[in-house]
Amino acid sequence: MIRARNMRSYGERGKEIKIVVRIVGILFIRTVERAERIYFAMLSRGFQGDMPSLKRYRIKAADIIFTVLVFNFSLRLPLISGNRNAGAFIQGVFS
Repeated sequence: MIRARNMRSYGERGKEIKIVVRIVGILFIRTVERAERIYFAMLSRGFQGDMPSLKRYRIKAADIIFTVLVFNFSLRLPLISGNRNAGAFIQGVFS
């Protein structure tokens, strides 16, 4: 939609807030209409609102340990100085 707007506008014309709001509104309406079509297609194929599963999932001790370890690691990650150096290097490469 933005490419079409750029092809139809000359220079800065078409970049006002009014045009941008209109584009976002049209995009939202198209998305809702497509979602409705998909939902009705699912209903016509027998979808009843749930996704049945043959296996029952339960939280195990290994799941809790893994979650605690990942959370602990993510809290300590900013404290490692090597990450700052690596981040600065990557920003320098891409800037």
